[in-house]
Amino acid sequence: MAPREEELARLKRSGALHRIRHESERALSLLQVIVAAGGLIIVVLLSIPWLDGPLRKAGFTRPGPLSQAILTLVVVSIFFEVRRLAERKPAAQRRHFSDPMDVYPVLLDHVQAIGRKEEKVLDVLGLTLYTAWPSIRFWLNRPELNGWTMRFTAIAADSEKFSGHLPASSLRDAQANLDSIADYASSDGPGARNVMLTAFCYDFMPSLHGYRLGNGDLFYSILHWQPDGKLSLDDFSYEFVPRDDHSKSAESIREIFDSWFRRATVTEWRRSGRQ
Repeated sequence: MAPREEELARLKRSGALHRIRHESERALSLLQVIVAAGGLIIVVLLSIPWLDGPLRKAGFTRPGPLSQAILTLVVVSIFFEVRRLAERKPAAQRRHFSDPMDVYPVLLDHVQAIGRKEEKVLDVLGLTLYTAWPSIRFWLNRPELNGWTMRFTAIAADSEKFSGHLPASSLRDAQANLDSIADYASSDGPGARNVMLTAFCYDFMPSLHGYRLGNGDLFYSILHWQPDGKLSLDDFSYEFVPRDDHSKSAESIREIFDSWFRRATVTEWRRSGRQ
């Protein structure tokens, strides 16, 4: 299997596992609520006097004093269980992704959660868009992505300029993905769904890259230098800064990301490769 196919296969597996975990947690929480609420309703019905007749016909008898006391304890226990479930805080958000492929299913969850039109913006500060563009291209088939604005950036320069730091294949991948974005943006599909795509290129050494949503969510990563003096395109991780994090460190990295993104979007990419 080719390296590109291996990465996409990993992405699919990661996304499937993430969805299974997410849906399992939701199903378990729903089941707990149903069981607790159902038990509460049954206990309450057994305690209502005017239901004696219908209950006897159905084969039930009114509980005695001891049973009523036990049922009262059950009612109280179920009440607090339902209340605990209702007030339970969601699990802490994952903030670190040591495997860069793990960020995609989480990013998609955050994309799908956005409903406000002004927040439907995805900025991709990329290096080659090696896995980013193929992944997002598949997402665009979803109706939830209608009305989105997406801006992509990737490195584009003569191979000799960065030959000592990046493999020539990386520059070819970047150009191929920029071309693919430009082709897709000029097709009929995006316009019919009110999707706006723009591709940009830059010719400086990459460092910071990641994803920013219009609501303030940010996933960012910084490349590592290898002992041989070249940038590692495999050994990096992602950090997540949620939209409600307004700490000084969070605001600082948002400003840094914004400065890099503004610099990377100076030149719009053209299909011919000539800017």
